[in-house]
Amino acid sequence: MPYNGNEEPPLLVVNALLNEQEPPRVYISRSFFFADTARYIRVPDSRYSSGYRNLGSHNGNLCDASACLIITNHHSPFTNNLHYIPASQASAYADELGYYTTDDLHLSPHDTVTLRVSHPLYGSASATQVCPDTIRVSIQSVEITNYAEAKIKLYIAPYHGNSDDVIFLSCGMCFDGSYSFKFDNRSYVRPLPTSLLSPYLYSYNNAFLEFNTYQSDYGYFAGQHLLLPASAIRNGLTLDLIADAHIINFPPTIEELHCAPKAVQLRLIAMACTRDYYMYVQSVKASKGYIDTYVPRLTSAPEVEGNSGDIIGQIADVFSELGGQEGTQIQCNIHGGIGHFCLSSTDTCYYEYTSTP
Repeated sequence: MPYNGNEEPPLLVVNALLNEQEPPRVYISRSFFFADTARYIRVPDSRYSSGYRNLGSHNGNLCDASACLIITNHHSPFTNNLHYIPASQASAYADELGYYTTDDLHLSPHDTVTLRVSHPLYGSASATQVCPDTIRVSIQSVEITNYAEAKIKLYIAPYHGNSDDVIFLSCGMCFDGSYSFKFDNRSYVRPLPTSLLSPYLYSYNNAFLEFNTYQSDYGYFAGQHLLLPASAIRNGLTLDLIADAHIINFPPTIEELHCAPKAVQLRLIAMACTRDYYMYVQSVKASKGYIDTYVPRLTSAPEVEGNSGDIIGQIADVFSELGGQEGTQIQCNIHGGIGHFCLSSTDTCYYEYTSTP
C-alpha cells in the first residue's frame, strides 16, 4: 500500500555505556523512517567494487560524525575528542558498524560527563550523566550443595555514589568433578559440566524488592541479574545468594544424591550504573517481550503438594499478553536525538576451590 503521509526526518542515534575502567565505545548512527528506501541501500567502501551495493540493509552507522566527552569535576572542564574505529578493517561496506573512542579518558567517581555529537546532515545531540562511585565486593564464604548450587555470602562495601544509581549483580561458575545418585535400585555417576556457566541468582533478601525483581511463590527473588538500589548499600551490605546453573535436575524420588566437585571457580560481578541505564534496559526488554515473568525454580526447593505452578508468573504472563497490543516507549536520554548515554563502574570478585588428592 502506498504511504502518502508526512515523513519523519532522520535523527542522530547515540548509544553508549561508559565504564570508568575501560576505553569508551560510543556508537553513532542515524534513524530511518519506515518508508525511507535508503535503508535498503548499503554504501560500498571505495576500495572495493561497486557491485556490493544493495546487498543487505543499511544499518545507519555513521563514520563521519564529530563527538567529544566533556568531563567536569573540581578542576576546569576537560574535553576529549573522539575518533572513529571500524569494527572490521576489511569490510566491503563503508557503513560497517564501528564506534568512537579516545585513548585519553580518565573518569573518577562523581565526575559530571557530557557527550556531544554532531553531524552535517543530522544535526546535534547531547546527554549528561554523573559518574557512579567505585563499587567494591568480596566473597566471604561459599558452600556447594548436592544440587551443584553455590551458596554465597557476599559483602558489598559502603557506597557513596548517586542516590538513584542501580547495582546489577551477576555470576559465572565452572565445575570439575562428578555427582552420583541412586535410582530404581541402581547407582549412577555423572560428570559435572566443565564449561563456563551463567547461573541464575536467588536470594531471600528484601533489598531486591525495589526494582520489581522477579519473586517466586517460594519467596525468593531470582534472575540472571539481581538489582539493588544504591540506598541499600549506603552503609555496606552482606547478602546471602544462591547461584544455580540447574546442572542437576531430578524428581523427588531420586535417592542418595551427592555432588563431589574436584574444583570450583566462581566469578561474581557487581556493576553500578546510572539510573537512566536501568530505565533504558527495562524499556528495551519490555518492547521485545523479555520482561522476567519466569525463571527456573531453585533446584533444591521442594515441590509443593498440589502446586499448580508459579501463580505469580502466570498472572504476570496474563497481563503481559493483555498489554502486548500496545507499543512500548523506549527510554531515551539523548537531547536532540534518540538512544542512551550512561555511566558505570564495575568490580569482580573470585572464588576458587581445588580438592586435595
